[in-house]
Amino acid sequence: MTHGLSDEVSPDLLLDAVLAYQNTGAIRAALSLDLFSAIPETDGTPETIGPRVNASVRGVRILCDYLTVQGFLAKEGTRYRLTPSTEMFLTRSSPAYMGSIADFMASPEMIALWLDDPPSYVRNGGSPGLANIAPIIPSG
Repeated sequence: MTHGLSDEVSPDLLLDAVLAYQNTGAIRAALSLDLFSAIPETDGTPETIGPRVNASVRGVRILCDYLTVQGFLAKEGTRYRLTPSTEMFLTRSSPAYMGSIADFMASPEMIALWLDDPPSYVRNGGSPGLANIAPIIPSG
């Protein structure tokens, strides 16, 4: 689905925005567990991935299914595999690894700066701390 102007009436844009934190949480979990590196090092089943990432088989299955729906993984039968983009950017052995950006961009401190009180950020012309990198220029 594209999010451009359209005559189509749909709640999709709202739902995508309100539920985006789930994507962030899933990616943070996968990166913290090093899931994307573990999948090609195993046979791709939750039963072999779980012990490799020190997680329950059920938890790995739920996370992998979610990441499959989101396009980070592919599933064939009961086995998961990486997509080409996931392999390139989210496996630690790749020279193009970008997973470490989540340590900053999705850190609890950054998330709090975006989500704790958004109406006050609009009222005040910005949020305090790390999320505000430009000086506030008084109007007048």
